[in-house]
Formats: sequence, C-alpha cells, structure tokens
Amino acid sequence: MSSITHLGALCREGRLKEAIQILITTDHLPEDSRTYLQLLQACIAKNALSEGKMLHSFISARGFTFATHTCLQNELISMYAHCGSLVNARNVFDHMTERDPTGVQPDQFTFASIVPACANMGALEQGMDIHQRIIDSGFLSDVVVSNALIDMYAKCGSIHKAHELFDKMIQRDAFSWTAMIAGYAQNGLLDEAFRLLNTMLERNSLQDAHKMGFLKGPWRFSSKCNWQV
Repeated sequence: MSSITHLGALCREGRLKEAIQILITTDHLPEDSRTYLQLLQACIAKNALSEGKMLHSFISARGFTFATHTCLQNELISMYAHCGSLVNARNVFDHMTERDPTGVQPDQFTFASIVPACANMGALEQGMDIHQRIIDSGFLSDVVVSNALIDMYAKCGSIHKAHELFDKMIQRDAFSWTAMIAGYAQNGLLDEAFRLLNTMLERNSLQDAHKMGFLKGPWRFSSKCNWQV
C-alpha cells in the first residue's frame, strides 16, 4: 500500500494525527485535492483546530496552492468555522474575494460555510458584511445561503433582519421555517414562534413539523393546533 493510499485509509478510520505525520514525512505531496479534502474533513470530525492549522500551513509552505481550488477553500472555511476560529475562516474567505475577478471566487457553498461561523460567534457586524457580499455575488436567492443568514441574524439578536429576509424569500424549505421559528423562540418571542409554526402547518403539512422535531421534545401539539412548551 502506498503512503498516500495509507493516508486516506487513516483519515477514514479517524486516525488524524497518524495521517498528518505520514503527510509531513512523505517525499512528494499528493497532487489530487481529494487527499487534502479527506484530511480537512477528518479535522472537522475531530474538532481538531491545531491539526487543521498545521495542515493548512504545511501544505501551503510546500508549494500547494489552495487558491485555485474552490472546494478546498470551502472546506478550509468549514473546518475553521466548525472549530470556532472565525478569524481564520474569515481570512480564507477574504483571500478568495481579494483575488483577480477572473480567478476562483466564492460560491454558494463558501457563503454557506462562513455565515454559520458568524452565527456561532455572535459576530453580527461581520455577518452583515458577508450578507452584503452575498448580495453583490448574486447568491441571496440560494435557499441554503438565505437559511444560514436567517439563523445568523436570529442568533445575533437581530430578529427583525431575520424576519425581513424570511418574508422576502421566494422559495422556502422546511429549514427556512425552522430557522425563523427557532429564531423567534431563542429571542423570547414565543407567540410569534407559535403563530409561524401554525402557518407552516397550514401551508405545508405535519410531515415538516415531524421532520424538524416540532412534534416531540419540549413542543406539544393538540388537535386544535395549539402549541405549548
């Protein structure tokens, strides 16, 4: 078994430190980006920020550029965001947007990775800046991106902005409704949360409520659509 094949196997088994050690000691860096994706995904699974930083620095120092691989940059942002390092996630994002317009640019997956980092850190100002970049890039119509923005504004206490985004969505999915309902509840607006939940049931079905967990746990449902916690 080659060292690179062994590295991939270790990633799948969750043996991250061993995998990185093999990468550091190998004579030739793999040219296939899938190897690095496996390593970054292993960092996410292990919540291994230090290993993720080491991997990012080592690969860059050895001459492999992330700049021409959107999928790798997205995974880097996801790794840093998942591990709670908004600064590093934002740095990777900013380097993407500062490139020549003809080069690799952020896509909907990039934005869907960086926005939750802002939400989890309560970074409203940075989230608003990312929101503007989403508008400028033409990705606001993407449902996943809009859902992430709604969740970010709600978690940052700007429920009016979340409501504004939700109302303007042309297309919504079950996660759109859930983000808005949960946002109301998180901000102490239980009447609004219940009202929107009933609206979701009227427009959709009980299946969505079951799917998103509103018919179990702290939520209780009566035959008259009265919701209580």
